Amino acid sequence: MALNRERPHLLVLPEDDATRSIANGFIDATTGQMQVLNPVRGWPNVLHQFEVDHVIQLRKYRHRHLVLLIDFDDEYPNRLTYFQSAIPKDVEDRVYVLRHLPG
Repeated sequence: MALNRERPHLLVLPEDDATRSIANGFIDATTGQMQVLNPVRGWPNVLHQFEVDHVIQLRKYRHRHLVLLIDFDDEYPNRLTYFQSAIPKDVEDRVYVLRHLPG
């Protein structure tokens, strides 16, 4: 089902197939106004795609909400702070960073 961009809706940008599987589990519980995007292979790519593509779309479609679904491991302990600092103030109330703890 296609999303109506003029109505409240949610996009999920997963880091990889594991996080996409988690997000797909939520689709059955929604009213069809949720879409899981293709994985972008790595948290740096999630951040890049968010900054380059999704910020523009969030500003264009005021009913859009976006979940950034990423793995958190010990390699980058400040990853959440890094993501939070990249979210512009004018869209921060519609962007959610969810972390998946592998293992």
